[in-house]
Amino acid sequence: MTWLRRRFQFTMLKDLARKFTARAYLAYARRRDRNDVYDVGEYLSKIATALILPPEQPEHFKTAIRILDDLRQNFAQTQFYLLTPKACTEMVSLDERIRLISYETEEIGFHGLPKDTLQQAIRSRHFDMVIDLNLDFNLIATFLCRTSEAKLRICFVHPARDPFYNFQIRALDSNSLAQKYQSLVNYLAVFTNNLMPREAMAETADVL
Repeated sequence: MTWLRRRFQFTMLKDLARKFTARAYLAYARRRDRNDVYDVGEYLSKIATALILPPEQPEHFKTAIRILDDLRQNFAQTQFYLLTPKACTEMVSLDERIRLISYETEEIGFHGLPKDTLQQAIRSRHFDMVIDLNLDFNLIATFLCRTSEAKLRICFVHPARDPFYNFQIRALDSNSLAQKYQSLVNYLAVFTNNLMPREAMAETADVL
């Protein structure tokens, strides 16, 4: 019983530490915010490398990566890198245009931030674009997005994400999880001339 109580207390302390870290990191980012502004359509046409940050939860991860085929069609010359928890690697069908950056849970520190090994795995590569597929603010994904130093950083709308991302998409709340991911693909397809704007707007409420 004592062991269970101590484990519960440790988990509670860990959760509180991660919430505090997320708030502190957000405040830090707001002071250092330097979002660039450019022609999104022109920039998207030149994307050579892209980092995809899917949700950590296996059930959401599986749904999120279904859009990889569409992304490959819309960005025919792009090399994609998928950040993947080791537990989810078997869900991914690899080819020459999709490479994995996998990590163990031990590579995430007590406060919820990626350790140096995982940070270096991102810093050692150049990314033109990052797409965060988490519907809500995720400290690991947000931290690694900033670490990547990609010029175009895409995510779903969330107030805490403003300092980190410069292209946010608002999916309809009534949509299913799969529809929300597809709305992101549809809107990006407008800029790559693979979809009529009306089709995308049927799925997407607005873009910030």
